[in-house]
Amino acid sequence: MIDAVPLSSSRRQALLIAACALVAAAIYVLRLDRVAGLVVDDAWYILLARSLAAGTGYGLVNSPAAAMVLPPNPPGFAAVLSLVFAVKPSFPENVLWLKFVGVASMFGVGVLTYRYAVARAIPAAAAALLAMAVVVTPAFVFLATSTVMSEGFFTLTQLAAIVMFERSARSENAGRDATMAGALAAAAVLIRTAGLPVPVGGALYLLWRRR
Repeated sequence: MIDAVPLSSSRRQALLIAACALVAAAIYVLRLDRVAGLVVDDAWYILLARSLAAGTGYGLVNSPAAAMVLPPNPPGFAAVLSLVFAVKPSFPENVLWLKFVGVASMFGVGVLTYRYAVARAIPAAAAALLAMAVVVTPAFVFLATSTVMSEGFFTLTQLAAIVMFERSARSENAGRDATMAGALAAAAVLIRTAGLPVPVGGALYLLWRRR
């Protein structure tokens, strides 16, 4: 009888990460639908993205009084969605492509969560499970698969800014990393005004770390 060859620690970690990614991907695929615009805000994002892609400016394309109706959201997320309209202009046939932005963003959130957790000395296995828990949070899954909302992309941008602020505080290339963190924090504000505390908090954190 041939004895089983024990898996190395790194091999077990890789298998666990792959398993977490597959479980998360299965959940998103099973939940994905072609519904969009029912939350109101995602209808705004779609209309504004279509307008930007058509070159008519950041406003409504379905109203003769568009110039008098101010968009309720910053232009960042609509600008990203407009890239989808530039490639796939027909709506609602492009709904799944529009939702891909949010779905891909959530998997980016998972990667950053894992890397940040490992950098904070959390064991790799626990970090992988933590990242999967964040990615499959029901609210995030719903917003990414049943709406075209900005939460996933906003979370990715915010988390990337936080990671870069932390990296700047510990890095020899502090100026470069701080510049990158500032750009990401500014991008978060352009996606949602709720991101305003990120650049302020990041700057205060760097001052506190270097005092």
